[in-house]
Amino acid sequence: MAINNNQQLEAQRIAPLVQEQAIREAWAAFDPVFQGGVSYEDQERNLDQRSANALNSIFGGGDGEDSTIYLEQNAVYQASFQGLLPTGTQYSLSVVNNEINNDTNDFNSEFTSETRLQVTQPLLRGFGPEYNLAVVRLQESRLDQERYRLHGLVTQVLEQTLGTCAELIFAQENL
Repeated sequence: MAINNNQQLEAQRIAPLVQEQAIREAWAAFDPVFQGGVSYEDQERNLDQRSANALNSIFGGGDGEDSTIYLEQNAVYQASFQGLLPTGTQYSLSVVNNEINNDTNDFNSEFTSETRLQVTQPLLRGFGPEYNLAVVRLQESRLDQERYRLHGLVTQVLEQTLGTCAELIFAQENL
């Protein structure tokens, strides 16, 4: 009953659980990250007379359209996957695709794509698992501290309870 009804002990029981969560958060630094994005742009620009004449002479502008307006639509699709390893190695894989439609290509899409893989390994500062796992080890050490603190508190409550029981028995015998 003394252990189950002790408020200080009840509060201390939560501390190791909180510290276990802190360890999971420390390991989260090594979780990979996926990012993606899409952007779209639709532009109408007025061309100066020189640019309009140049476009008309190249592509022919005699179909009755306003040749001083330049239309362009751009779409960009991006995705990346990046992370950190316990050895300090940083990695990144990214893909970017561009789709361009404009007056000069008669609204036939032009595509450009770029794929990039980047790996960075530090050789001096930040090298090795000892350096990169220091926060994890620190949190694990704090978890051990919280467990010992809980164990010490349980021992203290049991000691007080047994001492109180012994005093009660001694008082009853004195009576």
